Amino acid sequence: MPRTRMAAGVLVRDGRVLLGLRRADRASHPGVWDLPGGHVEPGESPPAAARRELREELGVDAGLGAAWRVLTDGADELSVWLVRDWTGEVCNVADHEHERLGWFTAAELSALDLAHPAYVALLTEALGT
Repeated sequence: MPRTRMAAGVLVRDGRVLLGLRRADRASHPGVWDLPGGHVEPGESPPAAARRELREELGVDAGLGAAWRVLTDGADELSVWLVRDWTGEVCNVADHEHERLGWFTAAELSALDLAHPAYVALLTEALGT
C-alpha cells in the first residue's frame, strides 16, 4: 500500500500553539482539533505542501527548512514544521475545513479531543523549545 504523505505546521506564539477544529462533516478526523496542513500533492515536496496549506488554511506565509518532526502511523506519514515566524494575520480562510481556530497552552492540550494521540507530547515539546 502506498504511503499517504501529509504536511503540517505547528504555529507558536506567546506560549500557545494554533489548532483548527475540524468541521463535523469532514470525511477525515471530523470534530477534532488538528494542526493546519494537509496532503502532499503529486510532484510536490513536503515543505512546499506545508507552505501551501498554511496559505490556504490560515492566510499566512512561512519560510520552512527541514521538517521538525515526522510522525508515521501505518501507511500515513506526517511531516511537521515548527513555525515561529510568518507573514500575514492568522485567520480561518478554510472555514469549509475548520469550524474555528484556537490558540492553546500546554496545560490546555490534554483536555482537547485531538486528531492524533501523539499531539499532546508533540505540542508540549514545541512550546518548550
